[in-house]
Amino acid sequence: MVILENTKTQLKLRYRPYYLWLGTTGWILGTFSIVLLIYWQLSPFMNFLWMPFFIIFNLIASAFVLIWPGRVIIYHFDKDYNSLSIQRRGLLKTKVSWYFMADILDVQLQSNGWQHHDASDYEIAIFLASGESVTLNLGIKSIAQKLETINLIRKFLGMPLEKVSKVDEKSMNSRTSQSRTQ
Repeated sequence: MVILENTKTQLKLRYRPYYLWLGTTGWILGTFSIVLLIYWQLSPFMNFLWMPFFIIFNLIASAFVLIWPGRVIIYHFDKDYNSLSIQRRGLLKTKVSWYFMADILDVQLQSNGWQHHDASDYEIAIFLASGESVTLNLGIKSIAQKLETINLIRKFLGMPLEKVSKVDEKSMNSRTSQSRTQ
């Protein structure tokens, strides 16, 4: 996550899934190195039969990974227009969602699973007056960073800051270490 702008009237956060882009690049390079190794080992007739299908399948799979989940997401809180816009830019299209800032009731951590053992079990959520919740995908891993981001947004919106005691953090960390040992 990168803070693009943080002023009295504007707050912009951006998330780019670098790990996905690097993984896809590694997948493509690995696929072509495997193709070359197999090409040198097999007879030309066998290469002619299956090689085009293998290459086409891997190119389509890589393109799908880059197009669908590999989007750049920009969250723009704007007090001038009293709006929150969420812009998801992919390779082929851009999708923009608009929400009124007056409809934002709360910003907090929300559990996305039944068990709450790991920091990845929590996500940042914006709760709206309509009963809808909007989750923010910022690529943040630790609870401390998520709480810092929540407090940044809450401060911008004029809400009281979230406070987490050291006891809560220790119990979260001990539950995380216990779940890993099981």
